[in-house]
Amino acid sequence: MPDPLLLPLAIYLLSFWHYALYWRTFAYGTADFDGFKRKAIVLKIVSVTALALVYLRFPLDPLSLAVIAGGIFLNARAAAVLGVDRTYYGHEVAGLPPRRITAFPYSLTAHPMILGNVAAFGGTLLNAGFREQWWPLASLHVAANVGLLVMERAGPQRSRPGRNKENP
Repeated sequence: MPDPLLLPLAIYLLSFWHYALYWRTFAYGTADFDGFKRKAIVLKIVSVTALALVYLRFPLDPLSLAVIAGGIFLNARAAAVLGVDRTYYGHEVAGLPPRRITAFPYSLTAHPMILGNVAAFGGTLLNAGFREQWWPLASLHVAANVGLLVMERAGPQRSRPGRNKENP
């Protein structure tokens, strides 16, 4: 029989690496922006999969699912409007020129991806069974997203890279 502490340990260990990657890259930059994007996407998929594995073990709650779906929609729409490079800090890390985005959902809020993440992770807490056992996991995701918002609002504490021959 598997150790009952093994699943929670694995879920928590797999859930938060992408935040550390975002924070480190935002703060210090990267010589390999494409590599950063690949790692960020893979780590986010692993994180969301880990959360989904435990969330889907509980009876489905329609309100919880609706809030999660709304958060995912907001996040996906924002990413589609920005494009992959800008979604992963292309301006701050890769030196993309500034661009004012006004299409929905940026017409409503400056940080729709973080708002979508907070809604999706917070939405899991509306499911009573999940909330009873896993509230720290969802709460830590919400807190990490608030941390990303603070980081983004503060801006990088280094000069932004420019595009040149070495950084096309």
